Amino acid sequence: MMLRLLGAPRTQDEVARHIFDVRGSKLSTTVHYLEELGFVCRFFVGSPLRWKRLIDEGVPVLLSVDYEQSSHVQVLFGYDERLGALYVQDPNLFDPFVVSEDELAKWYAGTHYLSIVALPREKAALAAELPEEEDRYFRELHALAEKMDEDEQAHFAVFVAFLRKHEHIPYTWLYVMKHFGSDEAKPLVLEYTERVLNEYPEHNDLLLMVAKAYVYTQEMEKAEDVLKRVKGKAQSPLYHYLRGRIAFFASRYEEAARYFRTSLQLDPDQPEVWSYFGLASAYAGHIEKGLISSRVAVSLYPGDLFIETNTVCCCSTRSGSPKRANGLTVLCAASGGMPSFGMSGPAATWSLAAGARRNAAFASRKRSTRRNRTRI
Repeated sequence: MMLRLLGAPRTQDEVARHIFDVRGSKLSTTVHYLEELGFVCRFFVGSPLRWKRLIDEGVPVLLSVDYEQSSHVQVLFGYDERLGALYVQDPNLFDPFVVSEDELAKWYAGTHYLSIVALPREKAALAAELPEEEDRYFRELHALAEKMDEDEQAHFAVFVAFLRKHEHIPYTWLYVMKHFGSDEAKPLVLEYTERVLNEYPEHNDLLLMVAKAYVYTQEMEKAEDVLKRVKGKAQSPLYHYLRGRIAFFASRYEEAARYFRTSLQLDPDQPEVWSYFGLASAYAGHIEKGLISSRVAVSLYPGDLFIETNTVCCCSTRSGSPKRANGLTVLCAASGGMPSFGMSGPAATWSLAAGARRNAAFASRKRSTRRNRTRI
């Protein structure tokens, strides 16, 4: 839609060939593609004033928005001053919808109003009206994030230094809270999560993100306290998933499986939840159910080491094979599964599965690649 509005229509298949893989697309990849087409692109922090200026010039704006378990984009293409509203098109919906200016924080504060504009060459002068430092900040952050995906240890210190330099920008706190998960990053995650909680104490979606960060850093009591403040719990897949993770951490596997099942009933497109549902089911003695759930997770997100390791552990639990379990010890050790050495047979299998629970930080690092991607 955006390219059509800009007078450079392309088919969905053509766009997909350039910016998609099985896990979605990165904003940086999308911008690179638009620049290859000859547009002048800018990242910026959106506001009604800036958005309306661009729309008045006939230029639509790409808006970044986070859902509970994924990132997404929408196209802002119009506004109505009488209604105090913006006209937005979501690629997943047939009809456009209206966002009241009074509800902008509800929709877009979670990404700090991150916006992207693609300017035709004849309107490139508009780029000068958008702060160059904002464009540079977002480009550098996403470039460093991609390097972290390739080799976290090599780039961690540089990335943290960049984040500290720009910690006056709320997007920095939001990004770290959502995407960092290693033990080394835990102090930074907790610090920035507290900032988010203090800045947005009533923002329901961000309360869920705060609770998620606490779960991933194994601060379960803090997570439970925040979840008590969340509204609309019954219809939130993320709420039930986090409740399941808390129960899983406390070895209440039947309870955990119930929460994971409820989350999946609300949104079945959650490979990580399917994987934990499989583990919880296996722990609770429902081996076949655990195996089926783990296979669903792999089908939704092939190639993820954490998910595939969980599936192999479920397979081994069913087979009860000492040789297979000992082989799994090597596999899980390589993937960060933290097994207890010196055990074999079913005992080793259960220890390996427990390694997946203890190593939530490893899982968070592996998930960050997917979460950096946006579903368009």
